[in-house]
Amino acid sequence: MFAVLGPLRVHLDGEPVSLGAKKQRTVLALLVARANRTVGLDDLIDEVWPDDPPESAVANVRTYAANLRRAFAAAGSPDVIVRSGDGYQLTLDPPTCDALVFDDLRQRAADARAGGDLAGSARLLEEAGRLWRGSALAGVAAGTRLRAYAAALDEAQLATVEELAEVRVDLGAAAAALPALRELVTAHPLRERAQALLMRALHRQGDVAAALRVYTEARAALVEHLGVEPGPVLRAAQREILAATAAEPPDPGPKEPAPAPVRPAQLPGDLPAFTGRAGHLRQLDEALAASRNGPSPAVLITAIAGTAGVGKTALAVHWAHRIRESFPDGQLYVNLRGFDPSGSPVGAAEALRGFLDALGVAAERVPPDLAERAALYRSLLADRRLLVVLDNARDAGQVRPLLPGSSSLAVVTSRSDLAGLVVSEGALPVVLDVLPAHEAHALLVRRMGARRLAAEPEAAREIVTRCARLPLALAVVAARAVLRPDLPLATIAADLREAMRPDPSRSADLAPFRQADPATDLRSVFASSYRALDPVPARVFRLIGLTPGPDIGLPAVASLAGYPLDRARAALDALVAANLVVALPWGRFGLHDLLRAYAREQVGAGEAEPALRRLVDHYTHVADAGSRLLHSRRGHEPLPDPVPGVVPPALADAADALRWFAHERPLLVDAVRTAARSRPARAAWDLALAMYVFFYRQGYLDQAVDALRAALGAARGAGDRTAEAQVRRALAGMYVRLGRVGEAGDELRLTAELFEAVGDRLERAHTQGTLAQLNYSTGEFDRALEFSESARELYREVGHRNGEARTLNAIGWIHAQRGDFEKALVFCTGALDLHQAGDDRVDAAHAWDSLGYVQHQLGRFADAVASFEEALLRFRESGDRYEEASTLENLGAAQADAGDVTAAADAWRRAATILDDLGHPAAATLRDRLANLPQPTTPVASSGSAAP
Repeated sequence: MFAVLGPLRVHLDGEPVSLGAKKQRTVLALLVARANRTVGLDDLIDEVWPDDPPESAVANVRTYAANLRRAFAAAGSPDVIVRSGDGYQLTLDPPTCDALVFDDLRQRAADARAGGDLAGSARLLEEAGRLWRGSALAGVAAGTRLRAYAAALDEAQLATVEELAEVRVDLGAAAAALPALRELVTAHPLRERAQALLMRALHRQGDVAAALRVYTEARAALVEHLGVEPGPVLRAAQREILAATAAEPPDPGPKEPAPAPVRPAQLPGDLPAFTGRAGHLRQLDEALAASRNGPSPAVLITAIAGTAGVGKTALAVHWAHRIRESFPDGQLYVNLRGFDPSGSPVGAAEALRGFLDALGVAAERVPPDLAERAALYRSLLADRRLLVVLDNARDAGQVRPLLPGSSSLAVVTSRSDLAGLVVSEGALPVVLDVLPAHEAHALLVRRMGARRLAAEPEAAREIVTRCARLPLALAVVAARAVLRPDLPLATIAADLREAMRPDPSRSADLAPFRQADPATDLRSVFASSYRALDPVPARVFRLIGLTPGPDIGLPAVASLAGYPLDRARAALDALVAANLVVALPWGRFGLHDLLRAYAREQVGAGEAEPALRRLVDHYTHVADAGSRLLHSRRGHEPLPDPVPGVVPPALADAADALRWFAHERPLLVDAVRTAARSRPARAAWDLALAMYVFFYRQGYLDQAVDALRAALGAARGAGDRTAEAQVRRALAGMYVRLGRVGEAGDELRLTAELFEAVGDRLERAHTQGTLAQLNYSTGEFDRALEFSESARELYREVGHRNGEARTLNAIGWIHAQRGDFEKALVFCTGALDLHQAGDDRVDAAHAWDSLGYVQHQLGRFADAVASFEEALLRFRESGDRYEEASTLENLGAAQADAGDVTAAADAWRRAATILDDLGHPAAATLRDRLANLPQPTTPVASSGSAAP
């Protein structure tokens, strides 16, 4: 028995099997998680060494696998793990793995319940629950894939507890359900279904007051932690109980109507030449119609699977456009990059962050935890009808946290069969094969014209055959024909025939797609179009294959190739015309993952290293410039000049910098990892530190931590103690924001020791400031003051006026929070005096805002209003809308206390509008304050406000 529902264990013939060292157990865990499927060496290496694999990684993984095979052979099972392709496969029958037994028991319980056998369902669910020995894979050193697998199992276990409780309540055994439900809601207070079940169980026991108290406490937790009201499940439980006791439910809503929810529209454009798939479209339409006629608003999941290039995305997007009017609340789309050649799929947490952004959730409201993000996402989609397209998924585990809760449609595409979704979530499987011959011919007609194919029918038939009726291959060949109207189709067919000759010396990058029949070898299909390119587009195509994807901008392509912008643009235009590269919005360009793999195969000796060095240098210089626009980074050593061939684009202002970071964010962490593997590795920490401000302000904290860890490894490997200390201090800042106080403290202690050793007083000052921030966040004001004073003295010694001003403002703010407003006034005024002599307008804005707060508390309303308006001016220039709204709220409070009710109402309305745009829950509080403002009967003299 292979046991993963707790610590990883294996028993064969009743005897335990020794699983070896930690990394060896990680290898086994991934093989079990993907049982009966090949797990490639790249996946195993990424799981064992997520950040910086050693040069011996391949040999080490093979050693771990060999050790496991010997252990299983000694236990009498030599064929459990076998070599498969470039990796390994573990063969399991369902009864020999507790996770598979668990899934089977849950399904049988659901079937029994559907058939009216509640007692039988309860027995099966109890049996399923007894399989658990703790958290899934407890103690296993898990990377991205295993974390997602374990999280999905843990979620299924919690759902099973809920299902058993619901069955017991339905059986009239509410008392038996209460202990497990109380334990569940204590550990997971944001699980609305569990809270609702606890309410119903208490109500069945006759304890109405306790049941309604559960609702009140659950609502408070949801509002506090997620900023959302209870969803339909909790509200229905409350209404049911209140109706049974003839009570009217209280009205928890805002006094004014809440803003309309954001309606995202993220679908990519439909393919104008989409052809065929009539049977699959009919199957999808029938499933959608059946779901509408069902007894409850359940989510419909369709899983479109098939080999690469078969047209899964095209079908999904085309059908989504056909039915989008049936989903009035919008469409969400994400490319999960499950089979990206870079080996870096989009994690569920990152995908959820993108969806929450699209749904209008402010950065500061996005929880750092995956489970909490998923809960917020499902809450936002409750009672709404959205169309969610999850494209290019790696496996079911990557998809599960992204599935909506009810009433919506999820369309998933993947090269894997997604059997887990079919079994556990009831997904509709839609399997695509290559096109029938007549549909493949129709595709060529749509793209090349009927007359041209009718003129050379034999050549047209050969092209269809040589392209294996694969839509992607047909589209690539058709593009070549359209670009060369004088080129006979017979010549194209002959080129394909020549390209498809078997060649055992070819690179193995496309090994998963190699077929014995050359007619189905994609490499041969791509080769005929690649060889038709001129030398410059061909070189750009090869080099784009080196990038991690999913897309890239024109300036980055120019630096990658070392070309001027106009030459790079012309090359990209040629690649788009040849259907080898896709033009995307915002001047971006994408490459299909199979084409990326093929392009990478074509890179010549000595091409890759200088191209990647130019690309990393490009990102480093632009990120550094953008960071300086967003916030002063004085004190950091200036970057060396760009390497030859790199011409970073100039960023106009802070808004331009924000746009650049937003577009390039998915690539920057990969660029840091690339730099960390290079020599010299300085660009790794230069780029990671330049990214810091944007990632910190926008809340991309986990990704920033990943980048900084890679940079830390590079700095330590290079023996650069100053760089190591700078990266550790940046890591500590991220940990403080994530609430990981212990790790932040550890990093800061090491940082202080390093800067002490190298004698860098400026960096010691920065570190003391971060220590002050850490202690303020934990409410230790005295320690925060000590560190702020220490930082201030160090800044004074090195003549860093901006740093000294920041610490003066921090000291003043701490005194204000302690109620010593006179002392706070002295420090905040001193901070502002220093800022006035500098040019950091963001820090000056914070100082003006702090000063306004202190003046307001001292009753100096006119001065406070003037200070807040100075802060507003600077926050607007920086594009920081949240701080603008916060200052408007403070301004309105000062104006209201000064008696200028009209001006206060105006400020709060503008603040509420911004907060509504950001999706921030404080907007409702502001509307309440607006409703409670007294109406002036006579004009009131202005308190000094002018409409900003």
